[in-house]
Parts: sequence; C-alpha cells; structure tokens
Amino acid sequence: MFIVIVIGSVGWYVWHAKQDTDKILNETNKINSNNNQQANESLRRMEDFRVSRAKFSIKYPANWTYAEQVGDKDGVEHITIAGDHLKLSIDSFTGTDTTDGGTTGTTCSDCQKTASSRSFKAGKLGAINIQTVTYALDNESGNALILRQPDGTYYIASPSAANVKSTFRAISSLNSEQAYQAETPSQFTANPDFSAAQKVLESVSY
Repeated sequence: MFIVIVIGSVGWYVWHAKQDTDKILNETNKINSNNNQQANESLRRMEDFRVSRAKFSIKYPANWTYAEQVGDKDGVEHITIAGDHLKLSIDSFTGTDTTDGGTTGTTCSDCQKTASSRSFKAGKLGAINIQTVTYALDNESGNALILRQPDGTYYIASPSAANVKSTFRAISSLNSEQAYQAETPSQFTANPDFSAAQKVLESVSY
C-alpha cells in the first residue's frame, strides 16, 4: 500500500511539473510570437528619411524615434534611431580625422570578432556588408551590428558628398557599461529589435 501511495505521489508530482513546464513554454512562445508580430508590423510602416550631410536615405519603423544633432566641439553629425530595445548611431565626419584619433579611411580598430556577415546593395555605394561583431569596450567587449565595406573599411565615404564619411552601429539599449559587457552575443541577437535594426541598416542607400 505504501509503495502504491509513493508511486502515485511521484506520478502526480511529475505530471504537475510537466504542466508547469508546458505553461512556461507556451507563455514564452506567445511572447516571442508577439515580438515577431510587432517587428513585422513596424517594418510594414517604415519612415523614409534622407540625410543631408552624407546624402544617403534610410528607412526606419514609424514607431521608432529619430534624432539628429551636430556636435559643438567635434562638428560630427550624430544621428540616433531608436526602438524600445535597441538604438542605431550614425556619425558623419567631414574631413580626414575622426574623434578616436584614427583616419576616416581606416577599418574599425575596436572590432574584435565578426560573428555573422551578409552583403546588400546600397545604391551608388554598391555592395556593403552588414555584420554582427564584438568590439573592445574598455578591458572587456560588447556587441554591435555594423556596416562595413567588403575591404573592411568602417568609415564609409559617401559617393554623393565630397569628403564626408559615416559610421553605422546598432547596440542594445542597456542601462550601464557593465550591462553591455555582460551581454552575450546570443542575447544580443535575441534582442526583440534586432531583426528590425537589420532591416533599417539594409535600407541605407546613397
């Protein structure tokens, strides 16, 4: 009799645990499905904007924010396009020097490892790569989605504006440098806005 009670108790526990697991999986699937639906819906309603300095056009979801300003000290045009979970930074330089001491013809010196890369056509610029990379962040590293030319050039010269070069980078919207350093590559690509950010960068056309 005791054995029957034990077996019954174990069976009930296993069944109950499976019910809880199934519930969690169903909720997770619903959340992922909702995120995908929201991303697809926002991508169907893209705003089209033409940047005056570097003279490229870019599209972004209608529910994302767009901000543009020129730095008082460095004269760099800073553009931020942000969703709820991720933000894109586009910096356009006039001249040959960058704020990090390099030159605008160089590759990304902070980029450490390329996790993924694919090519698209950016109008007059031709083929350009959109890449998921890890980059130096103090003594640690972070994750970013960037544009880079096939030869590795990160400071991209505009074919339509003389002496203007731009950098394109998307990162997760986190609340501290420590959070950026702790974010794994898989967490970065699982960001709910990641696929939308890819579409935004792939809309760049000169």
